[in-house]
Amino acid sequence: MSDTPDPVGPTPTATPPPSPPERGPEDRDWKAETDKWRHLSRENEKQAKAVQAELEELRRKSMSDNERALAEAREQGKAERSADVTSLQVENERLRVAIDKNLPSALVDRLRGDTREALEKDADQLLALFAPKPADPAKPPATDLGQGRREGAPASSVAAGIERGKRDLEAAQAQQRDPWAGMRRLGGP
Repeated sequence: MSDTPDPVGPTPTATPPPSPPERGPEDRDWKAETDKWRHLSRENEKQAKAVQAELEELRRKSMSDNERALAEAREQGKAERSADVTSLQVENERLRVAIDKNLPSALVDRLRGDTREALEKDADQLLALFAPKPADPAKPPATDLGQGRREGAPASSVAAGIERGKRDLEAAQAQQRDPWAGMRRLGGP
């Protein structure tokens, strides 16, 4: 070890420039700080979208013909499903409006519109067109001209057919329970 002083000598220490006084939270301009971070965020979003688009372009360029056709078919399928879902949503809304407005089922297909408000307006117009007209109070009610149900007669030919069907069903069920019942009545086994 030598006792000789270092030839270079001690390095002078640079004094840093005086720093601005620390600002406390109450001194900060929060609006400017928010605007700065919002701006940075939007810039980053733009860059991310640009990078995503570039990545997608590179993927498309590196695809084989089969992969490209498959990707196009997927995109077309997504678009078709989206259109199907939209049409089903419109049909659902049409049915809801018809139910809410007590629209006859024969008029449901005549409803037009893409929004609930448009469908409701159209339903009101249809109801106004096809609603029964109120009876004229000055006009006397129509008299019975011998039409309608008579005592002892079935309510309609449909009702008579239903009664006949019930009897036939009961006879068929009895036949299934005891297939030889008809033979026994005639003196058979």
